[in-house]
Amino acid sequence: MSRILHQTRHLTKVAALSAVILVGSSGYSIASYPFSTRFEDTAKTPIDVSHLNSSPAGSNGYIVVRDGHFTESKTGRRIRFIGVVVTGPDNFPSHSDAETFAARLAKYGVNLARLHWFDNTGSASIWDKSGPARTKLDQEQLEKLDYLIAQLLKHGVYVDINLKVGRSLTAADGMPESTSSLKAVKKLADMFDAKAIELQKQYAKDLLTHTNPYTKRAYTQDPGVLSVEINNENSLLHKWYSGKPTDTPLVDIPEPFAGELKAQWNSWLTRKYGGDKRLTAAWSNTSEASKVASNRGPLAGWNLQQADTAKATSRVDSGAAVVDVTTAGTQAWHVQLMQQGLDLEDGQIYTVSFRAKGTRSASLYGSVEGGDWHGIGLSGYFTSTPEWKSYRYEFTANHTAKGANRIAIALGDNAGEIAVADFTLTKGSTSVQIPPDQTLAAQTVAVPREIVGVQGVDWRCFMSDTETVYALDMRAFLKTNLGVKALVIDSQASFGELAGIYRERHMDYIDDHAYWAHPVFPGNNWKAGWVKNDPSVTTLLSASHLRDMVLNRVAGKPFSISEYNHPAPNEYEAECVPLIASLAAFQDWDTIILHEYGRYGADNPTGYPTDYFNIGSNIAKWAFLPSAAMIFRASEIGPASDEVVVPLPTFEKALSTNFTRRLPRPADILERRISVGMPDMPTVSAKLPAGTRLQLIDPESPRAVYTADSPQAKAILGFTAGRTITLGDVTAVFGDSPHGFAAATLVSLDGRALNIAKSALLTVMSTRSNTGEKFAADKRQVIDWGTGPQMVDGPDVHLTLKSDGPRRVLLLDETGASRGAAKSSYKDGVLTIDISPADATPWYLITGPR
Repeated sequence: MSRILHQTRHLTKVAALSAVILVGSSGYSIASYPFSTRFEDTAKTPIDVSHLNSSPAGSNGYIVVRDGHFTESKTGRRIRFIGVVVTGPDNFPSHSDAETFAARLAKYGVNLARLHWFDNTGSASIWDKSGPARTKLDQEQLEKLDYLIAQLLKHGVYVDINLKVGRSLTAADGMPESTSSLKAVKKLADMFDAKAIELQKQYAKDLLTHTNPYTKRAYTQDPGVLSVEINNENSLLHKWYSGKPTDTPLVDIPEPFAGELKAQWNSWLTRKYGGDKRLTAAWSNTSEASKVASNRGPLAGWNLQQADTAKATSRVDSGAAVVDVTTAGTQAWHVQLMQQGLDLEDGQIYTVSFRAKGTRSASLYGSVEGGDWHGIGLSGYFTSTPEWKSYRYEFTANHTAKGANRIAIALGDNAGEIAVADFTLTKGSTSVQIPPDQTLAAQTVAVPREIVGVQGVDWRCFMSDTETVYALDMRAFLKTNLGVKALVIDSQASFGELAGIYRERHMDYIDDHAYWAHPVFPGNNWKAGWVKNDPSVTTLLSASHLRDMVLNRVAGKPFSISEYNHPAPNEYEAECVPLIASLAAFQDWDTIILHEYGRYGADNPTGYPTDYFNIGSNIAKWAFLPSAAMIFRASEIGPASDEVVVPLPTFEKALSTNFTRRLPRPADILERRISVGMPDMPTVSAKLPAGTRLQLIDPESPRAVYTADSPQAKAILGFTAGRTITLGDVTAVFGDSPHGFAAATLVSLDGRALNIAKSALLTVMSTRSNTGEKFAADKRQVIDWGTGPQMVDGPDVHLTLKSDGPRRVLLLDETGASRGAAKSSYKDGVLTIDISPADATPWYLITGPR
């Protein structure tokens, strides 16, 4: 695992009144060294930031919402949260592991645990295993969960309790036999089916009104419970039209669910239109249609594209394009049938129609050709059948390119044959003709199979309203019937298209999930996953995971990211924690939660990461937690002084006009606080004192570098090799490093500005890996996760820091304790430190007078 490069070191002379960080100077040596924090370590060392936690959690009162942020009810102080997700079996540790785990989280600055997926259908869940039903709590498991929560609260770690995440409802629970065809009602009918909702309420009552014997409180009354999440990552709009093999579109659900949904649909239409005359007039209202010319391709009017390792054969048969994907790729776009060179107009409604037959699913989308290949408003899925079937999609074009748009059928993510014929693209909305046997008077109007015309707008508004009714009903049950004092949300705002924001605006805060380069699992096989082994910093302004997050925040409400990660095996994963901590602080968010902590204690005795998402055992992320706590929780990176509120129209108008949320400028992410304003909220900007600056050097390029700068904290991450970077009175001169990449933070540990701080922590790293890790040739897929110890690549650092007096510089071991002095000197008000991989640590403490 070791790697050594030798060059002659040339240090840059630095002016006396500046601080210089030289990371991998022009003379350079790299050497991998073993470094892993130990689970059992809870020692009080210089990196311990548990003083940020008020213990026990809730001692300062319930957390309430004031002025758009989380606030302690007794003190009136604002509080922010850094958390980890605790998943499935990790919610049921032994008592000793629970004690150590809680103390470890507090030491590293974590003050929130999101308790997630413990309602799963496996053996390590909350459910009693004595029978097939999942309606009774396992008392032994519940006792372990109670003890874990008690230990977390003792150490100042609040809890976020997730209700419905992995539970599957079956006939054994009192559901209809036909439930088996709905993937056991995990995420589909549970938002509108009365029996499914009743079972959710009963579970919430059984769990939340139960008294924890270790705290002597029910969870409904415990101020250490920050929040309750009703239904993780769920939305009718997210699922209904999918057509993916793993999903069941609502139009194909069995009875009695189909009848229940149809009845609710007809009741909604009756409330809106009153009768059949107005309904018919609305749905048949259409604009004049005209055919749009396109550059026709050689394959019966189509062009075929293959990419990556995907393979396909093609032919023309009776005027139809026939494609057989013989070797699937890792993404749908690796095999595409395309209509190219389309000249489309922004704001214009278009209708796409074609016939298809086959035995496979496919996705349909529209995009520009070139640049960032962004979408133009068309997206959908369909599953072909052995007989010819007609498909029709309607969309309003937006952000098009003159003469350079495409419509594609993407096929590359699974094997199989499909034939496509009679493609047409026309201007204008589609008129929907209601069959004579479908009337509001008889309540027999069918659930639509396609999103077209006014009918499509109505259908999505109906689903949005259904989601909102469900969310409000569940919230009222928790708050009124059960007396839950904690904050309540339904689900994540990004689930449900734009409707997610309109649904969640009624909750206590807005929550979202986001990942950079989330693993792809072909065929839902989690053992064959692969990642996009790229840094986020090179596409930071165009990256959808950041843009979508800032545009899901609702003005006037707290904002939380309850799942975030740059999953392994990404060679640039050291950017994850410093990036999200500094950006969230700058955007003035309220919570960031890393997904997920991973196995611990007896379930991970070796202490190295063996999964894409492990945080607690991944040193590239965990080493930055103390710095992140100071940056975000202690507000050492302050919020932007300016704010922009992007106004939203009503939901129906948004659908009718294909409204898309967009930033005024991509760079606003790094310059202003971003939120969206609901229709009844004024668009105003609030001014805050300036104090922090975010910057991208060479944005959207392979050499991009991100920086965050405040008097108390500095962060630098990206392709730093050969650069000189100035952050106020700090200048950083970078030499070489693995891939030319490095991540570094320098934070005050006592709240003072760095030049007068009596204690400061420098964390610096490039890459990390397990011993013996094996990857595919493209380094995107893990063949073998390897074993411990973890090996860290650390660049050279030459640091010159202006200070008000001499300082000691200490090397810190895997517990954060001193194991000796680093190379340093002090002269004429400047502290000089020489750091190299030979120090075998990512942590350096700058402390007190010599």
